[in-house]
This record gives sequence, structure tokens and C-alpha cells, in this order.
Amino acid sequence: MKRSEFRIPTFIGLLLAGSIIGTLALVLQPGRISRIVGTARTPAATAPEQITISNITDTTAVIIWQTSQLSQGYVEYKAGNEPSLTSYDVRDKEDGIPKVYRTHYVELSHLPSGSTVSYSIVSGGTYAYDGSISLGVPFPQTISASPIHGELRTKDGSETTGTIVMATFEGSAPWSTFIYDTANWVIPLAHVRTETGDGLYCSVRSCERDTAVTLTFIGEEGTQTRTVPVEEARPLLPVVYGTSPGTEADILPSNIPTATTAVTRPPQPILTTTSWDVSILNPKQDAKLTFPKPLIRGQGVPGTNVTIALESSITQVGKTTVLEDGTWHWTPAYPLDPGTHTVRIDTVNSQGKNVRQEHTFYILKSGQQVLADSTPSASLTPTATPTVPVIPTPSTVTSISLTPSPTSSLSATPIITLTVSPTTSPTITPSPTLHVAGGFTPSLFIVTGGALLIVIAFALL
Repeated sequence: MKRSEFRIPTFIGLLLAGSIIGTLALVLQPGRISRIVGTARTPAATAPEQITISNITDTTAVIIWQTSQLSQGYVEYKAGNEPSLTSYDVRDKEDGIPKVYRTHYVELSHLPSGSTVSYSIVSGGTYAYDGSISLGVPFPQTISASPIHGELRTKDGSETTGTIVMATFEGSAPWSTFIYDTANWVIPLAHVRTETGDGLYCSVRSCERDTAVTLTFIGEEGTQTRTVPVEEARPLLPVVYGTSPGTEADILPSNIPTATTAVTRPPQPILTTTSWDVSILNPKQDAKLTFPKPLIRGQGVPGTNVTIALESSITQVGKTTVLEDGTWHWTPAYPLDPGTHTVRIDTVNSQGKNVRQEHTFYILKSGQQVLADSTPSASLTPTATPTVPVIPTPSTVTSISLTPSPTSSLSATPIITLTVSPTTSPTITPSPTLHVAGGFTPSLFIVTGGALLIVIAFALL
């Protein structure tokens, strides 16, 4: 007796095959497979690490992160009902083209006062981290606090091609500056806020003498941290980046005392009348700054008064006294609008004659930060990564990268050599959760579909 064969009608078979393939196409849509197996389009080498928020005021903030390999990086951010903006690394602001670095320093400025800012770090062309920043309350009155400053060079004596210098006190929020094409750094302590952001740190805590400050140097060569009394950071003994790991004993020169002996600071220079000079050290003539409340700094005759007039849309006037080391500094009470500004000083020289000097400088506007609507990660089209990973050194000068005071050039100052070893930054946000971008794996779809078609073909025979 002949066995009856079961056959599926051709029309029903084709309809069944189409339904199965269509369902698979819907389930295995672009990016779904990579989500299932946990594959991110952002490789670990370009994932942002050691993310730190510094320089928080009521209208500004700085986002810092590192990558283990050279990578492009920028930030898309949005404050309240404002449109979405893109801010680039300080080295990329001149041309707005992201370039590749290991250390990334992005400034956000002209934000709505006291607002909450949401941001996304784009690293290696992929949305890699989302976060938010709560800005502080405004403080119309500034305080008087001498800045800390120093010198940083590479082991071969050249200027750094990009180093972040960050200062943190116990109970303070971090404040940082970025230096490149220069060996000198300055951090204005008058801007440092408490950890909660509701007070100026130097108005509620001491920023003088024995108060400890932790200085973190984050460069392309690595990260190094030192904790010193504030008085030893005015100026800090020159720091030289090393290139090989070592112990504490290895990196200190033999003429530097150990922890069991008293530290003797080099004598401060005694200024004579021939060394007194009247000048504006910062901002330099025609400087292009990004920080809306720049530190105005100069030199003059110790004990004399300096009247500062800052002319812009409104004129702000202040008065300060030249310190014993022949330097003076002042910060405007109100942020400056983008555009051209003129700072003018009136004082007397060592002969008692009236002296007037002025510098014109520019505050860069956020217009250099490209307006951009936030786009889904799967449709992001980043700028192509340069084939030659050379770190550029544009001419843009940030407002807190200042020239040194006259005392910092003394040849008698000893050198501290720091050996680079990977360390963690003092204020680190939790490790980021990577957004997984769409990555379609067609092989699984093809194999599955082919197998189904073979089974259906056998059933139809």
C-alpha cells in the first residue's frame, strides 16, 4: 500500500516563508543583534574614562575625560529650553574640526544662570556617555584670593603640547586650566567653589599658608598628582614630566629633602627699584579668550594702587594693590559678552609718575560652537578621523593660561622631576554606561533565512 505524502500548497508555503523572513527582519533590525550580544560600536580604546566636571560657576562648566588611544571627542549639550549646541575641545575651537587626542578638555560657557545642563560625550564618532550638570548660584561680588601658579615642562625641556592642571581643596569643587604652547599655568582661586557649589571656597575656608591643595597634571604622557601647602604653589617648584615609572625616591633629585627633614623654600627675590615694571601680563594684546570672567593680571611697584577699567558694553572699574612680589590681579564682577573689550590700568611707576596702559582682547562667542539638533546614535555622521594622529597646537589662548610672574624665571629655583604613572583623577564621576550604536550582522539573518528556505523546499517536494 502506497504511503500517502503530505504536501504544503505552494502558495501557503511561500506565504509562510515570507512571514517568517519578515518577522526576522523586524526583530533583527539594524543594531538589534549588537544589542543582544552586547557589542558596542565604541571600542574600549575610545571610551571616555576619568570623566571630571570642573570650573562650575552659575554660567560655565568644563568637561574633562581621557581615552586610552588617540580619539576625536566633543560634547553636545542642552540647557533648559535653549537649542542644542556642540562644543569642541579647546584646541579645536578655531576651525571647529574634531582632532585626535588622549586628553579632552571641553568648555561650556554662556549657559543660563543656575540651570541644569544635559550633555552627551561623543568619542570616536559615537555617543559614549550621557550626564547632567547642575550649575551654581550667581555671586555678584568677587573675593580677593591670590592665584596659584607654576611651570610645567616635558623631560626634554620643551613646552607641553596639551596638559590639564587641576586644583582641588578638601571640600571644594575642582578648578582647572588647560595649557599648550606654553610652560606656565595659573589657577585663580577666587573662582573656586565649595563642593556643593553654594559658596566661594576661599570665603568660607582658608586659601592661605598651610592649607593643602591637590594638584593633578593630566597630559598626553600620563597623570601625576601632588599635594602641597598653598604657599608652596605661589609659585610651585617647576615640574618636569618623566617618561618612565619609578618610586617616590627615584623621581626626587638628591638635593630635595625627604619627608623626615624640613623643606626649605628657595628665597623669594628682593625687588629693587630697577626691577619694578608696570605692565599688563594678562590678557595679552589681541588675545582671544573663551572664559567670560578672565583674570586680569599685571605687575607694578609693590604697595602702590592700580585702578583697572574694563570697557565693553558696560564699564567695570576696580582697584587693587600691588603685592610684595610686584604682581597684582583682579577679576571682573560680571561676565563679559562675546566681542571686543579693552582693559586700561592707571598707576604710578618707581619714579612716582602716573602711568596708563591698555590692552584690547576678544571674548569668543558660542557662535563658534555649531548649533546642532541631537541626532540618534545610529545616524551620526562624524568627521573623518585624520590619518596622521598629530596633536595640533592652535593659537587660541584660554583666559586662565597666563604668563608667569617675574619671580618664576629665577635660575636658582630647584626642579622637581615627576615620573608619569597611571593614576586616577581626584574627582571622578561613575564609570560611563556606553550607548550601543546600530551595527547590523547580516550573516545570522542570511543563515537563518537560508535554512528556512531549505526546509520549506523539502516540504514542497
